[in-house]
Amino acid sequence: MHKETTGSGDISNATLIKSADFSEKIGMEGHYVAKCYDKDGNLKWEDVIENQVVEVGKQLMLNTLLSGSSYTTTGPYMGLVGSTGTTVNIGSFTVGATYQISVVGTGGNWTSIGASSATVGVVFVATGVGSGTGGQATLIGTYSPTDTISTHAGWTELTTNFAARGTVAFANTATLGGQTVPGTNVTTKASSSATSFSFTGTITAIGGCFIVTGSGASATLGNTGGTLYSVGAFTGGPKSVGNTDQLNVSYSTTATS
Repeated sequence: MHKETTGSGDISNATLIKSADFSEKIGMEGHYVAKCYDKDGNLKWEDVIENQVVEVGKQLMLNTLLSGSSYTTTGPYMGLVGSTGTTVNIGSFTVGATYQISVVGTGGNWTSIGASSATVGVVFVATGVGSGTGGQATLIGTYSPTDTISTHAGWTELTTNFAARGTVAFANTATLGGQTVPGTNVTTKASSSATSFSFTGTITAIGGCFIVTGSGASATLGNTGGTLYSVGAFTGGPKSVGNTDQLNVSYSTTATS
């Protein structure tokens, strides 16, 4: 007996997997260049500030750009930051605060808490409380991303021996640099011409600079209106100026995506 069974079948299986994910991050940074001249035009000192733009500054940019309504800014204005002058012992530093080493001491772990070297005069942002014996540093200020022009417990504005905050005048619009290929960093930068401060008396410790802008901002010293854009300390520590000195500060802001 012979039995034959024939089966015929056609199976088709197609699967489409599609995943599209595009993520873009933008980091904002500020860069100040300060140069101090005496009454004869001789350069006395120069220094820089590298800092991130504070949270409310970033929010102001996004809100005004994407709000869909017209916006007229006031300013921007640049002000000067003082130095607290407070001496802090190693082991008691606040993480995120800016200090200048005044006494090295013994056994201090300066380089492991943000300092470039264990040397008197070195300015650093503390990444730890520190350890050792006899080491001390001067607190220049504490600068937080959450600072605002009205609330900034870690630093104070200088309000004596000069007339007003200076107007920040951007000399050019932002320009693109780098490649526009997806996945490649692109840097956008806007720069200002120098903002000048003329002094009518001695200031022993200028710690840094800040910029305020937006509705309510004013050139009046100590005014708390407007939105804080950026603030930071000089990398070389507090600076002094004398009567009739002039301080010129230029500012650039960079966005990298």
